Amino acid sequence: RQITDTFQQRSFVNSTFFDGSGPVFLCVGGEGPALDATVLTTSVHCADMVELAPKVGALMVAVEHRYYGSSIPVSGHRGTENLRW
Repeated sequence: RQITDTFQQRSFVNSTFFDGSGPVFLCVGGEGPALDATVLTTSVHCADMVELAPKVGALMVAVEHRYYGSSIPVSGHRGTENLRW
């Protein structure tokens, strides 16, 4: 059975250093506390890309893990039967 449902995944963007031609750095939230906008400025979670972005003119993007914070693909019950999504 194919599932075609969609859900909103929270993301954060920091274009402070992006020069229009630099790389895009993606930080994927792990199985831990929900991310907030500081993940792209002062967080240890994405520290490597935060350190490198100004050196290479990078765009920084962070996405929240799908089962933490606001990024939950199923509404209501968070039981184990919903972990398959």
